[in-house]
Amino acid sequence: MHARHLWQRPSRAGSGLGVAKAPVLRQLLRVAGCLWLLLLAALVGSSARTLVSIHLGNSSLQGADLPRFPSPTPHSRVLVISPHPDDETLGCAGLIQQAVSRGVPITVVFLTNGDAFPASAAAVLHRLKLGPQEFVRVGERRQQEAIAALRTLGVPERDVVFLSYPDRGLLAMWTRYWERPVRARYTHAASSPYPRSFTPDAPYAGKALVADLARLILDRRPTDIFVTHPNDEHTDHQAAGCFTVAAIESLKACGLIAEPGPAVHTYVIHRGDWPVPQGLHPHRKLVPPTSLSALDTRWFSLPLSPAEVRAKAAAVWCYRSQIALPNERRFMASFVRSNELFGEFRWVLGDRPDELAPGDTASGWYTIFDPVGDKVPRSMQPSADIEQVTVHRVGDVLDVRLMLEGRVARWATYVVRIRPVGAVGPSERAVTASLGPRRTSLPKGAICDRAGNVLHMKVPTAAMGNPSEVMVSADTHVGAITVDRTAWRAFRIR
Repeated sequence: MHARHLWQRPSRAGSGLGVAKAPVLRQLLRVAGCLWLLLLAALVGSSARTLVSIHLGNSSLQGADLPRFPSPTPHSRVLVISPHPDDETLGCAGLIQQAVSRGVPITVVFLTNGDAFPASAAAVLHRLKLGPQEFVRVGERRQQEAIAALRTLGVPERDVVFLSYPDRGLLAMWTRYWERPVRARYTHAASSPYPRSFTPDAPYAGKALVADLARLILDRRPTDIFVTHPNDEHTDHQAAGCFTVAAIESLKACGLIAEPGPAVHTYVIHRGDWPVPQGLHPHRKLVPPTSLSALDTRWFSLPLSPAEVRAKAAAVWCYRSQIALPNERRFMASFVRSNELFGEFRWVLGDRPDELAPGDTASGWYTIFDPVGDKVPRSMQPSADIEQVTVHRVGDVLDVRLMLEGRVARWATYVVRIRPVGAVGPSERAVTASLGPRRTSLPKGAICDRAGNVLHMKVPTAAMGNPSEVMVSADTHVGAITVDRTAWRAFRIR
Protein backbone atom coordinates (compact mmCIF):
# COMPACT_ATOMS: atom_id res chain seq x y z
CA MET A 1 0.00 0.00 0.00
CA HIS A 2 1.28 3.51 -0.77
CA ALA A 3 2.48 5.32 2.34
CA ARG A 4 -0.14 8.09 2.09
CA HIS A 5 -2.95 5.53 2.34
CA LEU A 6 -1.81 4.57 5.84
CA TRP A 7 -2.96 7.96 7.15
CA GLN A 8 -6.39 8.07 5.48
CA ARG A 9 -9.40 8.11 7.80
CA PRO A 10 -11.03 4.61 7.94
CA SER A 11 -14.37 4.30 6.18
CA ARG A 12 -17.51 4.04 8.34
CA ALA A 13 -18.39 1.00 6.25
CA GLY A 14 -15.42 -0.78 7.78
CA SER A 15 -15.30 -2.57 11.07
CA GLY A 16 -16.32 -0.77 14.21
CA LEU A 17 -12.90 -1.52 15.67
CA GLY A 18 -11.19 0.45 12.88
CA VAL A 19 -13.43 3.47 13.47
CA ALA A 20 -12.81 3.43 17.19
CA LYS A 21 -9.01 3.41 16.70
CA ALA A 22 -8.82 6.66 14.71
CA PRO A 23 -9.48 9.13 17.58
CA VAL A 24 -7.21 7.11 19.85
CA LEU A 25 -4.43 7.27 17.27
CA ARG A 26 -4.86 11.02 16.85
CA GLN A 27 -4.71 11.47 20.63
CA LEU A 28 -1.56 9.38 20.87
CA LEU A 29 0.03 11.43 18.10
CA ARG A 30 -0.85 14.66 19.93
CA VAL A 31 0.67 13.34 23.16
CA ALA A 32 3.81 12.16 21.32
CA GLY A 33 4.10 15.53 19.60
CA CYS A 34 3.80 17.39 22.90
CA LEU A 35 6.43 15.17 24.50
CA TRP A 36 8.76 15.73 21.57
CA LEU A 37 8.32 19.50 21.79
CA LEU A 38 8.97 19.40 25.54
CA LEU A 39 12.13 17.34 24.98
CA LEU A 40 13.29 19.70 22.24
CA ALA A 41 12.63 22.72 24.47
CA ALA A 42 14.58 21.08 27.30
CA LEU A 43 17.53 20.37 24.98
CA VAL A 44 17.49 23.89 23.55
CA GLY A 45 17.19 25.32 27.05
CA SER A 46 20.10 23.21 28.28
CA SER A 47 22.21 24.25 25.27
CA ALA A 48 21.33 27.91 25.78
CA ARG A 49 22.23 27.71 29.49
CA THR A 50 25.58 26.15 28.61
CA LEU A 51 26.35 28.81 25.99
CA VAL A 52 25.34 31.64 28.31
CA SER A 53 27.38 30.13 31.13
CA ILE A 54 30.48 29.88 28.93
CA HIS A 55 30.03 33.45 27.67
CA LEU A 56 29.56 34.85 31.16
CA GLY A 57 32.56 32.87 32.42
CA ASN A 58 34.76 34.27 29.67
CA SER A 59 33.46 37.79 30.34
CA SER A 60 34.06 37.52 34.11
CA LEU A 61 37.82 37.13 33.62
CA GLN A 62 38.19 40.67 32.24
CA GLY A 63 39.27 41.76 35.70
CA ALA A 64 41.90 39.03 36.05
CA ASP A 65 45.32 40.32 37.08
CA LEU A 66 47.85 38.17 35.20
CA PRO A 67 51.61 38.22 35.77
CA ARG A 68 53.59 40.06 33.11
CA PHE A 69 55.21 38.03 30.36
CA PRO A 70 58.87 39.06 30.03
CA SER A 71 59.77 40.88 26.84
CA PRO A 72 62.57 39.38 24.69
CA THR A 73 66.08 40.25 25.85
CA PRO A 74 69.19 40.91 23.70
CA HIS A 75 70.23 37.30 24.39
CA SER A 76 66.99 35.85 23.08
CA ARG A 77 66.46 34.09 19.75
CA VAL A 78 62.78 33.69 18.91
CA LEU A 79 61.01 31.12 16.73
CA VAL A 80 57.27 31.61 16.13
CA ILE A 81 55.48 28.54 14.76
CA SER A 82 52.19 29.37 13.06
CA PRO A 83 49.83 26.64 11.82
CA HIS A 84 48.35 29.00 9.18
CA PRO A 85 49.13 32.43 7.77
CA ASP A 86 47.44 34.89 10.21
CA ASP A 87 47.86 32.87 13.45
CA GLU A 88 51.27 34.47 14.06
CA THR A 89 49.74 37.95 13.78
CA LEU A 90 46.67 37.21 15.89
CA GLY A 91 48.68 35.58 18.68
CA CYS A 92 52.15 37.14 18.56
CA ALA A 93 52.22 40.44 16.58
CA GLY A 94 53.08 42.50 19.67
CA LEU A 95 55.76 40.06 20.80
CA ILE A 96 57.24 40.08 17.29
CA GLN A 97 57.42 43.90 17.30
CA GLN A 98 59.13 43.95 20.69
CA ALA A 99 61.68 41.38 19.52
CA VAL A 100 62.41 43.37 16.36
CA SER A 101 62.75 46.66 18.29
CA ARG A 102 65.35 45.05 20.58
CA GLY A 103 67.36 43.56 17.73
CA VAL A 104 66.42 40.01 18.70
CA PRO A 105 66.76 37.43 15.88
CA ILE A 106 63.29 36.15 15.02
CA THR A 107 62.04 33.54 12.55
CA VAL A 108 58.41 32.90 11.70
CA VAL A 109 57.55 29.42 10.38
CA PHE A 110 54.24 28.57 8.72
CA LEU A 111 53.31 24.90 8.82
CA THR A 112 50.55 25.20 6.18
CA ASN A 113 49.45 27.81 3.66
CA GLY A 114 45.81 27.90 4.79
CA ASP A 115 44.58 26.60 1.43
CA ALA A 116 41.62 24.54 2.76
CA PHE A 117 39.09 27.33 3.32
CA PRO A 118 36.46 27.10 0.53
CA ALA A 119 34.41 30.11 1.68
CA SER A 120 37.46 32.38 1.64
CA ALA A 121 38.61 30.94 -1.70
CA ALA A 122 35.20 31.60 -3.27
CA ALA A 123 35.15 35.17 -1.92
CA VAL A 124 38.66 35.90 -3.20
CA LEU A 125 38.39 34.25 -6.61
CA HIS A 126 34.70 35.16 -7.13
CA ARG A 127 33.92 31.59 -8.14
CA LEU A 128 31.82 28.89 -6.53
CA LYS A 129 33.25 25.97 -8.47
CA LEU A 130 36.88 25.55 -7.46
CA GLY A 131 39.42 22.94 -8.49
CA PRO A 132 42.78 21.92 -7.00
CA GLN A 133 44.72 24.64 -8.84
CA GLU A 134 42.43 27.35 -7.51
CA PHE A 135 43.11 26.23 -3.95
CA VAL A 136 46.86 26.31 -4.65
CA ARG A 137 46.41 29.90 -5.91
CA VAL A 138 44.69 30.74 -2.62
CA GLY A 139 47.61 29.22 -0.71
CA GLU A 140 50.09 31.31 -2.72
CA ARG A 141 48.03 34.42 -2.03
CA ARG A 142 48.07 33.70 1.70
CA GLN A 143 51.84 33.33 1.55
CA GLN A 144 52.06 36.84 0.05
CA GLU A 145 49.67 38.19 2.70
CA ALA A 146 51.85 36.68 5.44
CA ILE A 147 54.98 38.30 4.00
CA ALA A 148 53.18 41.66 3.87
CA ALA A 149 51.84 41.32 7.43
CA LEU A 150 55.26 40.44 8.83
CA ARG A 151 56.90 43.26 6.88
CA THR A 152 54.45 45.58 8.65
CA LEU A 153 55.71 44.15 11.97
CA GLY A 154 59.37 44.57 10.98
CA VAL A 155 60.26 41.01 9.94
CA PRO A 156 62.09 40.74 6.58
CA GLU A 157 61.10 38.08 4.06
CA ARG A 158 64.36 36.17 4.60
CA ASP A 159 63.18 35.31 8.13
CA VAL A 160 59.84 33.93 6.94
CA VAL A 161 59.70 30.17 6.25
CA PHE A 162 56.87 28.25 4.58
CA LEU A 163 56.85 24.49 5.13
CA SER A 164 53.70 24.12 2.94
CA TYR A 165 52.13 21.07 4.58
CA PRO A 166 48.38 20.39 4.09
CA ASP A 167 45.88 22.71 5.73
CA ARG A 168 43.48 20.72 7.95
CA GLY A 169 45.73 17.69 7.54
CA LEU A 170 48.28 18.05 10.36
CA LEU A 171 46.48 15.95 12.97
CA ALA A 172 45.99 13.14 10.43
CA MET A 173 49.72 13.30 9.68
CA TRP A 174 50.48 13.09 13.40
CA THR A 175 48.14 10.22 14.20
CA ARG A 176 47.90 8.13 11.01
CA TYR A 177 50.09 9.30 8.15
CA TRP A 178 53.56 9.14 9.66
CA GLU A 179 55.53 7.63 6.80
CA ARG A 180 52.82 7.23 4.16
CA PRO A 181 51.70 10.66 2.85
CA VAL A 182 48.15 11.95 3.23
CA ARG A 183 46.40 13.50 0.24
CA ALA A 184 45.19 17.06 0.84
CA ARG A 185 41.43 17.41 0.64
CA TYR A 186 41.28 20.47 -1.62
CA THR A 187 44.60 20.67 -3.51
CA HIS A 188 44.56 16.86 -3.97
CA ALA A 189 48.34 16.91 -3.46
CA ALA A 190 50.33 14.30 -1.51
CA SER A 191 53.44 16.50 -1.50
CA SER A 192 53.93 20.25 -1.58
CA PRO A 193 52.81 21.80 -4.91
CA TYR A 194 54.24 25.19 -3.86
CA PRO A 195 57.43 26.69 -5.34
CA ARG A 196 57.95 28.46 -2.00
CA SER A 197 58.55 25.44 0.29
CA PHE A 198 61.33 24.88 2.82
CA THR A 199 61.75 21.36 1.46
CA PRO A 200 60.81 21.19 -2.25
CA ASP A 201 58.10 18.59 -2.92
CA ALA A 202 57.92 17.79 0.81
CA PRO A 203 55.84 14.60 1.25
CA TYR A 204 52.71 15.12 3.37
CA ALA A 205 53.84 12.73 6.11
CA GLY A 206 54.38 13.34 9.82
CA LYS A 207 57.96 12.12 9.81
CA ALA A 208 58.88 14.70 7.14
CA LEU A 209 57.38 17.58 9.14
CA VAL A 210 59.30 16.59 12.29
CA ALA A 211 62.49 16.48 10.22
CA ASP A 212 61.85 19.97 8.78
CA LEU A 213 61.22 21.47 12.23
CA ALA A 214 64.31 19.74 13.65
CA ARG A 215 66.44 21.24 10.85
CA LEU A 216 65.05 24.71 11.52
CA ILE A 217 65.56 24.47 15.28
CA LEU A 218 69.10 23.20 14.79
CA ASP A 219 69.84 26.00 12.31
CA ARG A 220 68.22 28.93 14.17
CA ARG A 221 69.03 27.74 17.72
CA PRO A 222 66.04 29.50 19.33
CA THR A 223 65.98 30.18 23.05
CA ASP A 224 62.20 30.64 22.93
CA ILE A 225 59.62 28.93 20.74
CA PHE A 226 56.01 30.10 20.49
CA VAL A 227 53.40 27.62 19.27
CA THR A 228 49.65 27.13 19.60
CA HIS A 229 48.26 25.69 22.85
CA PRO A 230 47.50 21.92 22.93
CA ASN A 231 43.90 22.67 24.01
CA ASP A 232 43.28 24.96 21.02
CA GLU A 233 40.19 23.54 19.30
CA HIS A 234 41.54 23.66 15.73
CA THR A 235 43.06 20.27 14.93
CA ASP A 236 46.01 21.81 13.05
CA HIS A 237 46.73 23.95 16.11
CA GLN A 238 46.64 20.89 18.38
CA ALA A 239 49.05 19.03 16.12
CA ALA A 240 51.46 21.98 15.79
CA GLY A 241 52.65 21.60 19.39
CA CYS A 242 53.00 17.82 18.98
CA PHE A 243 55.33 18.18 15.99
CA THR A 244 57.30 20.92 17.73
CA VAL A 245 57.85 18.88 20.90
CA ALA A 246 58.68 15.75 18.88
CA ALA A 247 61.34 17.69 16.95
CA ILE A 248 62.88 19.10 20.16
CA GLU A 249 62.88 15.72 21.90
CA SER A 250 64.49 14.00 18.90
CA LEU A 251 67.30 16.59 18.87
CA LYS A 252 67.86 16.22 22.62
CA ALA A 253 67.89 12.41 22.35
CA CYS A 254 70.59 12.65 19.66
CA GLY A 255 72.65 15.07 21.77
CA LEU A 256 72.31 17.83 19.14
CA ILE A 257 70.85 20.32 21.63
CA ALA A 258 71.46 20.39 25.36
CA GLU A 259 68.89 19.86 28.09
CA PRO A 260 66.49 21.41 28.85
CA GLY A 261 66.30 22.79 25.31
CA PRO A 262 64.44 25.92 24.20
CA ALA A 263 61.54 27.22 26.29
CA VAL A 264 58.22 26.44 24.58
CA HIS A 265 55.48 29.04 25.13
CA THR A 266 51.88 28.73 23.96
CA TYR A 267 49.22 31.02 22.54
CA VAL A 268 45.52 30.35 21.87
CA ILE A 269 43.50 31.20 18.76
CA HIS A 270 40.38 28.97 18.81
CA ARG A 271 38.53 28.06 21.99
CA GLY A 272 34.73 28.20 21.74
CA ASP A 273 33.15 31.56 22.56
CA TRP A 274 36.47 33.39 22.83
CA PRO A 275 37.80 36.08 22.83
CA VAL A 276 34.97 37.90 24.60
CA PRO A 277 33.62 40.30 23.47
CA GLN A 278 34.11 39.67 19.77
CA GLY A 279 35.03 42.55 17.47
CA LEU A 280 37.47 45.44 17.60
CA HIS A 281 38.05 46.52 21.23
CA PRO A 282 41.65 47.79 21.32
CA HIS A 283 41.38 49.13 24.88
CA ARG A 284 40.16 45.87 26.39
CA LYS A 285 42.34 43.06 27.76
CA LEU A 286 42.84 39.64 26.25
CA VAL A 287 42.32 37.08 29.05
CA PRO A 288 42.41 33.26 29.07
CA PRO A 289 39.35 31.23 28.04
CA THR A 290 37.52 30.36 31.25
CA SER A 291 37.79 26.62 30.55
CA LEU A 292 41.60 26.85 30.45
CA SER A 293 42.17 29.60 33.02
CA ALA A 294 42.74 27.28 36.00
CA LEU A 295 43.45 23.94 34.32
CA ASP A 296 47.18 23.24 33.98
CA THR A 297 48.60 26.29 32.22
CA ARG A 298 50.10 29.34 33.90
CA TRP A 299 48.99 32.42 31.96
CA PHE A 300 50.92 35.65 31.38
CA SER A 301 50.03 38.99 29.82
CA LEU A 302 52.32 40.97 27.52
CA PRO A 303 51.25 44.66 27.55
CA LEU A 304 51.33 46.45 24.18
CA SER A 305 51.89 50.13 23.54
CA PRO A 306 49.29 52.07 21.51
CA ALA A 307 51.74 52.10 18.56
CA GLU A 308 52.14 48.30 18.79
CA VAL A 309 48.36 47.85 18.87
CA ARG A 310 48.00 50.03 15.73
CA ALA A 311 50.72 48.06 13.94
CA LYS A 312 49.03 44.81 14.88
CA ALA A 313 45.74 46.08 13.44
CA ALA A 314 47.55 47.04 10.22
CA ALA A 315 49.10 43.55 10.02
CA VAL A 316 45.70 41.90 10.51
CA TRP A 317 44.37 44.05 7.67
CA CYS A 318 47.01 42.54 5.34
CA TYR A 319 45.06 39.26 5.40
CA ARG A 320 42.48 40.46 2.87
CA SER A 321 41.50 36.92 1.87
CA GLN A 322 40.31 36.32 5.43
CA ILE A 323 38.74 39.64 6.33
CA ALA A 324 36.71 39.44 3.12
CA LEU A 325 34.31 37.33 5.22
CA PRO A 326 32.42 39.40 7.85
CA ASN A 327 32.56 36.69 10.54
CA GLU A 328 36.29 36.20 10.02
CA ARG A 329 36.89 39.96 10.07
CA ARG A 330 35.06 40.27 13.38
CA PHE A 331 36.91 37.30 14.87
CA MET A 332 40.35 38.50 13.78
CA ALA A 333 39.68 42.00 15.08
CA SER A 334 39.02 40.43 18.50
CA PHE A 335 42.76 39.87 18.94
CA VAL A 336 43.63 43.56 18.55
CA ARG A 337 43.70 44.27 22.28
CA SER A 338 45.89 46.11 24.77
CA ASN A 339 47.93 42.98 25.49
CA GLU A 340 48.80 39.50 24.23
CA LEU A 341 48.34 36.26 26.11
CA PHE A 342 50.94 33.51 26.56
CA GLY A 343 50.80 30.31 28.55
CA GLU A 344 53.39 28.09 30.21
CA PHE A 345 52.33 24.47 29.68
CA ARG A 346 54.54 21.60 30.89
CA TRP A 347 54.79 19.62 27.63
CA VAL A 348 57.01 16.81 28.94
CA LEU A 349 56.40 15.14 32.30
CA GLY A 350 58.94 12.95 34.05
CA ASP A 351 60.52 12.41 37.45
CA ARG A 352 63.16 15.13 37.09
CA PRO A 353 62.38 18.27 39.13
CA ASP A 354 62.14 20.41 35.97
CA GLU A 355 59.66 17.95 34.44
CA LEU A 356 57.17 17.75 37.30
CA ALA A 357 53.83 19.50 36.92
CA PRO A 358 53.16 22.21 39.54
CA GLY A 359 52.37 20.56 42.88
CA ASP A 360 53.39 17.06 41.70
CA THR A 361 55.97 14.75 43.27
CA ALA A 362 58.10 12.10 41.58
CA SER A 363 55.49 9.33 41.79
CA GLY A 364 55.59 7.97 38.24
CA TRP A 365 51.93 8.95 37.75
CA TYR A 366 51.36 11.61 35.11
CA THR A 367 48.11 13.38 34.20
CA ILE A 368 46.47 15.13 31.26
CA PHE A 369 43.70 17.38 32.60
CA ASP A 370 40.76 18.29 30.40
CA PRO A 371 37.96 20.86 30.85
CA VAL A 372 34.46 19.46 31.45
CA GLY A 373 31.08 20.85 30.41
CA ASP A 374 32.76 23.54 28.33
CA LYS A 375 30.79 22.87 25.13
CA VAL A 376 27.17 21.98 24.46
CA PRO A 377 27.87 18.40 23.19
CA ARG A 378 29.98 17.67 26.29
CA SER A 379 27.44 19.10 28.72
CA MET A 380 24.76 16.92 27.09
CA GLN A 381 26.94 13.79 26.90
CA PRO A 382 28.81 13.52 30.26
CA SER A 383 29.68 9.90 29.46
CA ALA A 384 31.82 11.23 26.60
CA ASP A 385 33.23 14.22 28.50
CA ILE A 386 36.82 13.45 29.58
CA GLU A 387 37.92 14.86 32.92
CA GLN A 388 41.48 13.54 32.96
CA VAL A 389 43.82 10.87 31.61
CA THR A 390 46.47 9.33 33.87
CA VAL A 391 49.52 7.46 32.60
CA HIS A 392 51.76 5.16 34.64
CA ARG A 393 54.30 2.53 33.72
CA VAL A 394 54.19 -0.71 35.68
CA GLY A 395 56.96 -3.06 34.57
CA ASP A 396 56.45 -3.71 30.87
CA VAL A 397 52.92 -2.29 30.78
CA LEU A 398 51.69 1.25 30.23
CA ASP A 399 48.68 1.80 32.50
CA VAL A 400 46.27 4.39 31.02
CA ARG A 401 43.07 5.48 32.78
CA LEU A 402 40.35 7.73 31.40
CA MET A 403 38.22 9.44 34.02
CA LEU A 404 34.91 10.74 32.65
CA GLU A 405 32.36 13.23 33.89
CA GLY A 406 29.66 10.52 33.60
CA ARG A 407 29.62 6.72 33.62
CA VAL A 408 31.32 4.82 30.83
CA ALA A 409 28.60 4.20 28.22
CA ARG A 410 28.34 1.34 25.75
CA TRP A 411 27.01 3.66 23.04
CA ALA A 412 30.11 5.92 23.08
CA THR A 413 33.50 5.24 21.51
CA TYR A 414 36.66 5.83 23.56
CA VAL A 415 40.06 6.13 21.89
CA VAL A 416 43.56 6.33 23.41
CA ARG A 417 46.43 7.30 21.10
CA ILE A 418 50.10 6.77 21.94
CA ARG A 419 53.07 7.88 19.82
CA PRO A 420 56.74 7.28 20.75
CA VAL A 421 58.94 10.40 20.61
CA GLY A 422 62.57 11.20 21.41
CA ALA A 423 65.08 8.54 20.38
CA VAL A 424 62.62 6.70 18.14
CA GLY A 425 64.15 3.50 16.80
CA PRO A 426 63.03 1.53 13.74
CA SER A 427 60.99 -0.85 15.91
CA GLU A 428 59.05 1.87 17.72
CA ARG A 429 55.56 2.65 16.46
CA ALA A 430 52.39 4.48 17.36
CA VAL A 431 49.42 2.51 18.68
CA THR A 432 45.72 3.23 19.02
CA ALA A 433 43.33 1.54 21.44
CA SER A 434 39.63 1.95 20.67
CA LEU A 435 36.55 0.71 22.55
CA GLY A 436 33.15 1.31 20.96
CA PRO A 437 29.64 -0.06 20.46
CA ARG A 438 30.36 -1.59 17.06
CA ARG A 439 34.05 -2.35 17.19
CA THR A 440 36.82 -2.76 19.74
CA SER A 441 40.40 -2.54 18.52
CA LEU A 442 43.28 -3.03 20.96
CA PRO A 443 47.04 -3.38 20.41
CA LYS A 444 48.42 -6.90 20.74
CA GLY A 445 48.37 -8.01 24.37
CA ALA A 446 46.38 -4.99 25.59
CA ILE A 447 43.42 -5.37 27.94
CA CYS A 448 40.61 -3.00 28.82
CA ASP A 449 37.95 -2.83 31.52
CA ARG A 450 35.41 -0.28 32.71
CA ALA A 451 34.01 0.56 36.11
CA GLY A 452 31.75 3.51 36.86
CA ASN A 453 33.26 6.58 35.25
CA VAL A 454 36.73 5.07 34.68
CA LEU A 455 37.97 3.29 31.57
CA HIS A 456 41.16 1.36 32.30
CA MET A 457 43.56 0.20 29.57
CA LYS A 458 46.81 -1.72 29.95
CA VAL A 459 49.06 -1.61 26.90
CA PRO A 460 52.29 -3.65 26.73
CA THR A 461 55.25 -1.40 25.97
CA ALA A 462 56.40 -4.10 23.53
CA ALA A 463 53.40 -3.20 21.35
CA MET A 464 55.05 0.22 20.88
CA GLY A 465 58.59 -1.09 20.49
CA ASN A 466 59.59 -0.39 24.13
CA PRO A 467 60.03 3.40 23.83
CA SER A 468 61.53 5.56 26.57
CA GLU A 469 59.17 8.50 25.91
CA VAL A 470 55.66 8.69 24.51
CA MET A 471 53.03 11.31 23.73
CA VAL A 472 49.47 10.42 24.75
CA SER A 473 46.00 11.78 24.01
CA ALA A 474 42.41 10.51 24.23
CA ASP A 475 39.24 11.33 22.36
CA THR A 476 35.58 10.31 22.52
CA HIS A 477 32.89 9.99 19.89
CA VAL A 478 29.14 9.45 19.66
CA GLY A 479 28.41 8.08 16.22
CA ALA A 480 30.34 10.20 13.73
CA ILE A 481 30.57 13.18 16.10
CA THR A 482 33.77 13.88 18.05
CA VAL A 483 32.60 14.97 21.50
CA ASP A 484 35.89 15.51 23.32
CA ARG A 485 39.61 15.45 22.61
CA THR A 486 42.30 15.99 25.24
CA ALA A 487 45.60 17.76 24.80
CA TRP A 488 48.61 15.70 23.80
CA ARG A 489 51.35 15.41 26.41
CA ALA A 490 54.73 13.68 26.51
CA PHE A 491 55.76 11.31 29.33
CA ARG A 492 59.13 9.81 30.12
CA ILE A 493 58.32 6.19 30.92
CA ARG A 494 61.79 4.68 31.08
